[in-house]
Amino acid sequence: MRASRYGHTQILMYNIWVKVAWTAHAIGIEARALYNVGQAKGMAFWSPNINIFRDPRWGRGQETPREDPLVTGKYSVSYVRGIQGDSFEGGNISVLQTSACCKHFIAYDLDRWNNITRYTFDANVTVQDMVDTYEPPFQKCVQEGRANGIMYVTSDCDAVSIIYDEQRYVQSPEDAVADVLKAGIPPGISSRSRPERHCPVTKLCQPSPLAENSNQLAHCHRPQRRCPSNASRKLRSALLVKLVSPLQALQSYVNNTHYLQGCDSVACTSSSLREAVDLAKSVDYVVLIMGLDQTQEREEQDRDDLGLPGMQESLVSRGVDGDGERVLYISWLLERRCNKLVLFSKVKLVKLQLKPLE
Repeated sequence: MRASRYGHTQILMYNIWVKVAWTAHAIGIEARALYNVGQAKGMAFWSPNINIFRDPRWGRGQETPREDPLVTGKYSVSYVRGIQGDSFEGGNISVLQTSACCKHFIAYDLDRWNNITRYTFDANVTVQDMVDTYEPPFQKCVQEGRANGIMYVTSDCDAVSIIYDEQRYVQSPEDAVADVLKAGIPPGISSRSRPERHCPVTKLCQPSPLAENSNQLAHCHRPQRRCPSNASRKLRSALLVKLVSPLQALQSYVNNTHYLQGCDSVACTSSSLREAVDLAKSVDYVVLIMGLDQTQEREEQDRDDLGLPGMQESLVSRGVDGDGERVLYISWLLERRCNKLVLFSKVKLVKLQLKPLE
């Protein structure tokens, strides 16, 4: 039995890595197509994010493959091979499709929490943790995935001002600009050296010394034709994907579905608790869809605790009238990045009236 379960698990994980590689490969094709028609300035992708998600309050944990170093390492290999245009097995790439970058710095899992920021936080990591947990994903990303870049030198927007404002590395803003210029970073990368807020990013990812073909992308140029036919077809297919909300999905299975908006927003400062209790008593089964969105956790914003926001927990505990056997609770990471996903931006309390089976 153990051998059988182990075999099924191995097959499942293999299928997951194949899908990761395929998805990343499709993203790379779309990126190359957009580059070919002049809608992208470069082909360097600042991904994958393979930091270990050790503290679940971290706002950027949603970007990562989670906390397991082995899983994260295998994910990075499949992702990098896919997006750079390599085969699933690796070693079959002649010209880079895009340039992947293993990021961020090791042991980065805090943005802004309890008046502590990522700019000044001193991550004291033991040697054992470095060897066992934090370094293996980056090692796999470079040595097996053959990532074209690693996060080596950073000069992101406002990085120069951070040297003075946050880290107090120098005595004045002018000293900060002088030091970065002496270090070889060009001007125009910070609000200290130019007034524009949306400034370019330079030298964020350097070619990995362990990766082959690290200079090939620099010699790529846009073709004479506007877009390769295969890439055009795949890009059009990707744009035709129909997005479905959880409510729409439930309604496609159960005709007699009653819907109640449980909260005013994901923060859930007010709720329809009384109406939810009444509706829950009148139906056979209850589906609660709760969760977070990027107003609750994101880059520059960590969570204070692991509880559901606002009055969401009250809806879970009281809205089901104490009957847990007929309740399906779904924890959902709500998205607000696209107008087509606006249906996901509210916390929903969905009630199902199931028809008897014939």
